[in-house]
Amino acid sequence: MSGYPAATPPPQSKTKWVIDSILEDIRAGRLLPGATLRVDELARRLGVSSTPVREALRHLAAQRAVDITPHRGATVASMKPSDLNVLYRMRAELESLAAEIAATDASDEAIRRIAQAHRALVTATEQGRPARRLSDLNRAFHFAVFEASSDLVASTIANLWNLIPVNMRQSLWHEPANAKAFNEAHEAILQAISEHDAPLAAKLMADHAMDAFTRRRPDSPAPD
Repeated sequence: MSGYPAATPPPQSKTKWVIDSILEDIRAGRLLPGATLRVDELARRLGVSSTPVREALRHLAAQRAVDITPHRGATVASMKPSDLNVLYRMRAELESLAAEIAATDASDEAIRRIAQAHRALVTATEQGRPARRLSDLNRAFHFAVFEASSDLVASTIANLWNLIPVNMRQSLWHEPANAKAFNEAHEAILQAISEHDAPLAAKLMADHAMDAFTRRRPDSPAPD
């Protein structure tokens, strides 16, 4: 496999080393959706035996980052546009519910955590931090809202987020226009929750989720 950085010695868990290496290659675009993942090639490139590679692929299949089929073996997961649409609609419904509950029930401390997460993301955006870092901070903001609502709602939404193909999870934050729009949406959501305006918080969160889908989908004029 050409074009890959040189492998470094694996940490204590060889399986985790392989998982992290494959995920990084997917995020970096070195492995595209549908690409075949051959056990022997991965083992040779990463300097491990075939056993941790097979274990890693099983873990990644459980995370929906990899598809394993009897005849094709392991491939990088892809998602049809129609499935992505359904996924975002499900997210919009549940995340809207989370924002509504948070606006109704969140403690002052929970609201402070949401505000802190928002400020951290805005500051990182203004500093020109890498898109991957912005994506991590974006997740922190969203889950501060979700966890302010209900552990059950937060864990269910986390499962939906995990269904988004790995190579698509950070891409939106590369574009300054996207980052500006998302931070403005977060500001409005935070204000609605702080003011305990549950209907507005719910609407703003649903609109935000579907705006992300519009910016992500292949036929959108917005950059991805």
